[in-house]
Amino acid sequence: MGVEMSPERLMTRQIGAVENLFLAYSEANAMTFALVAAFDRELPKGALTSALRTVQAVHPCLQVSIDIGGDGRLGFFRCDRPIDLQVKTVRYIDHEQEIADALVNHLDAAQGPLMRLSAISDGERTCVIGVWHHAIADGKGALNILKQLVEVIHGEPAPTSVEHDYIDRYVADSLPELFRTAIISPSDNRRPMILINEISSSVTASLLDLVKRHQSTLNSLLVAAVAQAHQHPIGDAAANIMTPVDVRSFFGTEDNDGVFLTTAVTARLEGEGIWSHASRVADAARSARDPKAVGGFVSAIGSRFSAAGNYDAARDQIVMQGPFDTIVTNLGVIEWLQYPPTSRARIYGPILKPLPGHDIIAASTFAGRLTLIQSSVNGDSTLLRRAVSLLEGLI
Repeated sequence: MGVEMSPERLMTRQIGAVENLFLAYSEANAMTFALVAAFDRELPKGALTSALRTVQAVHPCLQVSIDIGGDGRLGFFRCDRPIDLQVKTVRYIDHEQEIADALVNHLDAAQGPLMRLSAISDGERTCVIGVWHHAIADGKGALNILKQLVEVIHGEPAPTSVEHDYIDRYVADSLPELFRTAIISPSDNRRPMILINEISSSVTASLLDLVKRHQSTLNSLLVAAVAQAHQHPIGDAAANIMTPVDVRSFFGTEDNDGVFLTTAVTARLEGEGIWSHASRVADAARSARDPKAVGGFVSAIGSRFSAAGNYDAARDQIVMQGPFDTIVTNLGVIEWLQYPPTSRARIYGPILKPLPGHDIIAASTFAGRLTLIQSSVNGDSTLLRRAVSLLEGLI
């Protein structure tokens, strides 16, 4: 079902090329992603409501919907609704079940806001799950929002105002004229399968020691391990895997914690060992951080839509081709050490709702323990188990 033009609403600005890419995906599939903050205490609903209101007021991206202006241009439109907050109490928190519940329903782009929050408590602990529409935030942006939310909950000063900017401006890429008559609501709302594997502290420590001896990194090893675990089912086909960008300084975390993954590379080469692949992943990650590489990526997105001359045809072609051919691996953030032990927040994710047939692995470390989370829609239910077995076999 399409959402018709709303010329009477106030457009904040035209949508950018990268933002439009994720809108295009979300029209074919409810492409939301989640971050999870686990607290070792119960959080009152009033504290959550107040903190959410405070953080929303700072970020323009949390005060918009996506719609079509009177001239047919896609844009962000002002939305004054509060972010939806759902709170419930259960006897036992089933994290796999709750994450799947949070991801199954899409965020209505034309209604906004393009974030929602749910809090599940068992009386002693609280699991907070934030869900974002990918057009307004990437993983790092959502982590920043969640970080601020945790800080406000714990009595830290409210965040200051931020400049609302977007990647196109940094790389000086001209925006294509994206004319539409309707935004398509996703018809595929299949429930994702969520599997969680928390690796022991001793195995995590052994893996960290192993990567140091091989002059590699934990994140590069994880990417290589997931690719190798998935290699048999896909044969010689390439798989796009996400590779690391370090945000430890951004969150003030320890060396073994707080990495976040982005940028696609191909799966391991035929006959390539896992450590050679890990080294190649690390090299690709360094190259991908170059501003010229980012600029080329953004320019290509805009060109594909503008050259097609038909938005719907361009969207269908892009969705069919990827960007995540088989696997995506995201590494999330962990904890903020300035809080006392009774109020620590463990952070898991980002956990993306995949396209049908795809598998995504998210990973995070907290207090010396590595946690891997697989999300899948009609994908490979054994991928996570095989990847963990491979990692443990290296020790």
